[in-house]
Amino acid sequence: MKKIYFTILLIPIFILLLSFKVFVYDENSYKQQFRENNIYTKYNESYVNNISSN
Repeated sequence: MKKIYFTILLIPIFILLLSFKVFVYDENSYKQQFRENNIYTKYNESYVNNISSN
């Protein structure tokens, strides 16, 4: 009987851990993507400024 309760408790904890891991990973990849986009737009702006000044 105790084993059944333990398993029932363990399953939600496991699911929570998995979802938390996925959430953290997604957040990190989102930040990474944002940083890359930011660098890209900065580069484009400077490029456009150079062309317009010349």
